[in-house]
Amino acid sequence: MVKEINGMEEFVEVVRDTPDKLIVLDFFATWCGPCMKIGPEIDKLAEEFPNVVFRKINVDKNDEICSQLKISSMPTFMYFKNGKYLDKSIGAILQNIRFYVEKFK
Repeated sequence: MVKEINGMEEFVEVVRDTPDKLIVLDFFATWCGPCMKIGPEIDKLAEEFPNVVFRKINVDKNDEICSQLKISSMPTFMYFKNGKYLDKSIGAILQNIRFYVEKFK
């Protein structure tokens, strides 16, 4: 199961202190149907790609992170590597998420 990030400090730590690995952040809400539908698929991707770091961020509990990253739709997936933002995808479309994981891993 993919771990959840709680707070800006933990977010910064994960992005900054995970060199040479792709980080996939799943911005979700518990009231978001598509978020809940894609969640188990993200868990499977995390198992399939053990060298990629997957983390979830609950938008209702992390206003500061969401505001800073301008998250306005759920689910949103953001991709980071070596402390740098690479790209994002919006929506519960597994093929898109898999595309970015393959591209950046």
